[in-house]
Amino acid sequence: MRSFFISLCLLASPALAEGPRFSTGGFLVGVQYGPGFWHLDQEGLAQQLNPYDASVMTGIVQNTHTLGLQLAYNILGHASVGIDFTATGWNVFSPSRGGSGTLVGTVGWHPMELIFLNKEQRPIPLDFFTYVGFGYGIVGGGGTGTSRGMDGFNIEWGLDVDWYFTRYFGVGLFAKCNFLKYGTFYYDFDNRVAASLPNSSNGTFWHTGITLRLRIGD
Repeated sequence: MRSFFISLCLLASPALAEGPRFSTGGFLVGVQYGPGFWHLDQEGLAQQLNPYDASVMTGIVQNTHTLGLQLAYNILGHASVGIDFTATGWNVFSPSRGGSGTLVGTVGWHPMELIFLNKEQRPIPLDFFTYVGFGYGIVGGGGTGTSRGMDGFNIEWGLDVDWYFTRYFGVGLFAKCNFLKYGTFYYDFDNRVAASLPNSSNGTFWHTGITLRLRIGD
């Protein structure tokens, strides 16, 4: 048994020592952590609703810890298609707790593959890509009598830079922005008492931080 594990480690060591063969493509899994920052359009909400509810809504959201999950398939090192999930929450153990979540389908471009187009393997285990996503988002929270929320269409743009210390694992930095185009406003988020937002909510939600990357390919 001991010799079996030694042999297995010897077989795996070359893969651990070298970087990915990006041009072969493969599946990408990313876990992202960092702060999230809200910028709601209070003036625009006030024009569509009323100043009081716009003020309550912008006062509910909080900049706090945020987690993201990326699942994508890379096509020959050039492009990727996938999904991106982002979630944040605040005052979790309080009656005034709140949070948000977004789920988008993404299309990404990996420009470094053009730079090393004629190389079987890149001289540096670095990859960066930018992407856009379209999907659904929801945000809400607050206590009794002040629960407010919104949901609807969401547009996402992101930029990721990853450094692979083995063929399969990497770490990176990222920044992404959700452009909030919510079409529904909830006067009572808990009981789903709602009104439409004809000009959408507007506003943004930024998420920046560190990525832990798993690459399954070659």
